[in-house]
Amino acid sequence: MRRTLATGVLLALLAMPLAAQDPNPLDPSLRTQLNAARGIVDKERRILLASELNLTREERDKFWPLFNEYAEDLREVTDIRIDVIVRYAENYRRMTNDIAKSLVNDRFRHERELLKLRERYLKKMRRILPETKVARFFQVESKLAAALNYNLASRIPVIKDPPR
Repeated sequence: MRRTLATGVLLALLAMPLAAQDPNPLDPSLRTQLNAARGIVDKERRILLASELNLTREERDKFWPLFNEYAEDLREVTDIRIDVIVRYAENYRRMTNDIAKSLVNDRFRHERELLKLRERYLKKMRRILPETKVARFFQVESKLAAALNYNLASRIPVIKDPPR
């Protein structure tokens, strides 16, 4: 069952309608597409975690409210990344060094905020779950992030030099 769920998650990630190989800066639906994909990932994340964590009733009663808080905070951090992807697509054909610098700075800001979020919730998770389940939670999160990162990397073209 777990293998089926994991396969389903990966297939959903790989089927997401994200930026094409040549992002269209005029595509007003890119942000909508990314948000829709995020919704799919969020649902799959919950199903996968419910399957993988094997929580007791007492653990479930504590975990899911904390997870909902985590998911909301993660959504805010993910908004930074979505904004970077949309701005990249909007500027892809007319990239400048200043825009590229801003995109890189914001991408690193996303990474810093994501790490801070995970460290903050690591402490909270350790208060309510055994360490093996805490580790498993972050392991599942890491695998989902890796699959999503792979998907994004395969769909978003490498930045071009600015026009001269």
